[in-house]
Amino acid sequence: MAIIGTLPVSLQNGTNADASQVMSDLNFIVNQVNANANPLGTLTAPAGTSMAFQQATAPAGWVAQTGAAFSDAFLRCITPSSFANTGGSNSASSLILGSLTSDGHALTVAELAVHSHSDSGHAHGTTDPGHLHGPGAGSAFFTNTGGGNFGGGATVIGLASTTGAASTGVTVNPGNANIQNTGSGAAHTHTITPQCRYVDQIIAVKS
Repeated sequence: MAIIGTLPVSLQNGTNADASQVMSDLNFIVNQVNANANPLGTLTAPAGTSMAFQQATAPAGWVAQTGAAFSDAFLRCITPSSFANTGGSNSASSLILGSLTSDGHALTVAELAVHSHSDSGHAHGTTDPGHLHGPGAGSAFFTNTGGGNFGGGATVIGLASTTGAASTGVTVNPGNANIQNTGSGAAHTHTITPQCRYVDQIIAVKS
């Protein structure tokens, strides 16, 4: 945009009106410069322009945003169609400087570390109903009848070196093993304190 624009008077050389024409144009130039030129040390922009500044106060000709939505907030880059100006509820410092606690979580079996369990000891009882052994096959036990004697002549008494087989009937009773373990199965949380570095900025709008 031109600051001065077109001069209102076209000078006519060689006429008595030269001086008044020059002064008219000079006055016009001064007025245009005063109205449209940017003062030294100020930042120009169309009225309503909003910008971030890394300083504590707004530049000359700008007004700082002081609403709650602009205090302790992040800056977010967004497309024009999704522009919402401000939003959210948590302050920036609560996320980058404060402590963050995760939701509670109870470990599943698959998430447990590899480990073992010990048995503090257990016992098994036995049941023995008793059993008998008979004489060996083809033989009999010799018993004392309480009297009498063998007749004359040679008498041969047969001996069996083994007894007959018999089932013992002994059984081992079941027992409960006591496997030691500890733990509650309750949910647990984790807390982190980011302490992120940050640079403060303000948002200001061009008057």
